[in-house]
Amino acid sequence: MSVNPDNSKDMQLPPNNHTLRLVFSALDMTNTEYIQYAYKLDGFDKNFRLTDNGHEANYTNLPPGKYVFRVKSTNNEGVWVENERTLSFEVLPTFSETPCATMLYFFLIVLFIAVAIYVYTVFYRIKNKAKNEELITQLKLSFFTDVSHELRTPLTLITGPLEYILRDESLSGKVRDTLKIIKKNSDRMQRLVGQILDFSKIQNSKMKLRVQYVDIISFTKEIINYFTTLSQERHISLNFNTQLSKVNLWVDKDKLEKVIFNLLSNAFKYTSDGKNIWVSMKDDGNAVLLQIQDEGVGIKREKQKVIFNRYENVVPDSIYAPLSSGIGLSVAKELVEMHHGSINVESEFGKGSLFTVRLLKGKKHYPSDTEYILSDWNEDTNLDFNSQNELQELNEAEKPLMLIVEDNYELRVFIKQIFQEAYRFVEANNGEVGLKKAFSDLPDMIITDIMMPVKSGLQMLQELRNDERTSHIPAIVLTAKTDMDSILTGIHTGADDYITKPFSVNYLQAKVENILARRKMLQTYYCKVGYEEGNENKEKDRSVQLSARDAAFLNKLAKIMEEQLGNPELNVDQLVSYFSLSRTNFFHKLKSLTGMAPIMYIKEIRMRKAAELIKENQYTMAEIAYMVGFSDPHYFSKSFKSYWGMTSTEYAKNQIGR
Repeated sequence: MSVNPDNSKDMQLPPNNHTLRLVFSALDMTNTEYIQYAYKLDGFDKNFRLTDNGHEANYTNLPPGKYVFRVKSTNNEGVWVENERTLSFEVLPTFSETPCATMLYFFLIVLFIAVAIYVYTVFYRIKNKAKNEELITQLKLSFFTDVSHELRTPLTLITGPLEYILRDESLSGKVRDTLKIIKKNSDRMQRLVGQILDFSKIQNSKMKLRVQYVDIISFTKEIINYFTTLSQERHISLNFNTQLSKVNLWVDKDKLEKVIFNLLSNAFKYTSDGKNIWVSMKDDGNAVLLQIQDEGVGIKREKQKVIFNRYENVVPDSIYAPLSSGIGLSVAKELVEMHHGSINVESEFGKGSLFTVRLLKGKKHYPSDTEYILSDWNEDTNLDFNSQNELQELNEAEKPLMLIVEDNYELRVFIKQIFQEAYRFVEANNGEVGLKKAFSDLPDMIITDIMMPVKSGLQMLQELRNDERTSHIPAIVLTAKTDMDSILTGIHTGADDYITKPFSVNYLQAKVENILARRKMLQTYYCKVGYEEGNENKEKDRSVQLSARDAAFLNKLAKIMEEQLGNPELNVDQLVSYFSLSRTNFFHKLKSLTGMAPIMYIKEIRMRKAAELIKENQYTMAEIAYMVGFSDPHYFSKSFKSYWGMTSTEYAKNQIGR
């Protein structure tokens, strides 16, 4: 644009005007080739600039702001004169460059910081609250556990005498009814104490499953029978329905009983007199559904999500809250999940609830280190497996395992044929492989050759005898070496017997049977007399001697049992911790040496010690119970009768006449 500086006002240039071209000219138009120009833009240039015979100035990317453009020139003779002219203008800023934008940005930054601080504060509070809740939970659990332990002894001393008094048929009806009320509530307290201790064990990962094969229908009916009297007293109809004839599941009876008992107890607790409770069982493909339904108060929808949380009481405060500890269902859920099952609830407030427990069939879902109880199967004369194949698999699994170490394939096959009816087999073609198989599979019997590649049979036996995991395994050497030195070397190395080739099949079978018979005799011997007594009398019966390593093992175990006998918390894991053995190796070794699983060995020692203490006639039955590791004298009495075939009192009368 053309501008007269004398008449122009401050111009305003729009934002983002990147290029500015200013053209100027002197008024003297003669000899213009001698006229020079100088210009300066105040606010941008520090000094005047001379033009190169031109009469324009160019600026690019001027920042926003106010400017004054100054220009002057020489006359036509090249002499500078006072003819300076000025032009004022302003480059307008974009919105982002205005003070309003700056204030907005500042506000947004402050807002962002404030939000960040708020979010961090909320997160910190939530995190801190979670930690505090966890701490409070642990303190609660610790407190409840401590109190529960303290309550067990007085509770035992309440229920025990009560049961004894209730046996008196001369009691009047009024007194008997009063005592039954006391007994009922003491039992209820015991169950609550048990729940707390179970919950504590679950939280501390100390609870383990002891799984056995159970007729789940008969098992459930037995638990239902406990509530028959209560249902009659309150006129509640208790019904059991199922289309299944018989279903066997692998479960921990004790823990599943607690689950069902808790669900039924809750059903009665929250169901009014004259209503109905149903227990049903259904097949669900690879699982069985156990359902317990009631016509109780029901559970609000928003509470159903937290019903299995610890210490959560979902029943209205004004009705049943004082009756609930808030841990029963939490324990039930944990116990069901230990079985790799599930539990859920459907409920309508004011109409009732339906609890469904889903238990898987088979036992593949249990970890490999699960403890199985096999003895109970023999006690159930009506045991009926779901399929003959499962029974065959069980019988096969119960057969002892024989390790055959022989580099001749045909001979290995032949030995397997000899013992195929009574044994399972693992094989190795040299001593090195045999050693690995022995450590991994822990066989019950080893038959080995001597001369083999990589490692000989004697070298293998030497390492097996020097290792606590395998020192107890009986071994027979088969070899072509018939000289006495070789025989003696084999015996000294640790072979239980030495058979030369060719051998008689009957002779080999007789030798194996003889070794196992001696092993059984050894097991019986140490079960009856205990190791220390057996050690003192070992010269009297050479047939029951052990190797030095196995003797040391039993000696150490006997000392541990003596020290820990009064510990009611003593379990297999604690015993294993005293030895450099895995749980599996310890189980196998003890079973081989004594014929008993660890849990039965503990019971055996306790029962025999209890009998000795009774004979001494210095302690009460309750004191003896505590001395041999029972925290519940009543349970001690039941265990004593189960073991000895008579009550402890009857035993005392037979032995000492008291």
